Amino acid sequence: MPAIIKVKKQVDPWSIKPDYSRCSNEINREIHNLQVLTDAGCQHTPRLIDWSVGRQSHGGALPGGYIAYIVMEKVPGKELGEYNDMERSEQRRVQLAFLEAIWSFRKFQLIHSETRLPNLIWDPDGTKCYIVDLEDAEHDPEMAAEDFSMDPWEELMTWGLIRTFDRPLVDTCGKEELIEYWKEHMDEQ
Repeated sequence: MPAIIKVKKQVDPWSIKPDYSRCSNEINREIHNLQVLTDAGCQHTPRLIDWSVGRQSHGGALPGGYIAYIVMEKVPGKELGEYNDMERSEQRRVQLAFLEAIWSFRKFQLIHSETRLPNLIWDPDGTKCYIVDLEDAEHDPEMAAEDFSMDPWEELMTWGLIRTFDRPLVDTCGKEELIEYWKEHMDEQ
């Protein structure tokens, strides 16, 4: 399995204590989210392979500060930074794959607060969309995993996969209804 490693290191002291090296909430959140999603078998996020958090050596950017290594699966595909240049038919494929991915992601009671195209990876060969950069995803315990609903228009617009719409938001109840609704209405965007 191809892998990538994300390295994050402390560059500024966060405390007047010289030995303070607690890593950031974002690092802890990303490791936790990847672990939970990997353990649950989520197919729309990278799998966590390993991680380590330690202290920088004397030659580091901030000696004694934290350094974190997160090793994860390199999911196939490419960032959606060029999404707006894609053919309309390819954009539709991305939209449907994204709705499948966001449904999978949300059933774990996660909300991603950095909803932007570079945090989506599109694999045209597997017709699959992946959600990445999970340091800004937060667990929402109020969202019941088995009975939440999503509006496809709102999700697609929030992530930048459609520009705007003149329709009222739709409250769909399940994944199948969500996908079918979008297939029927995707030409109206």
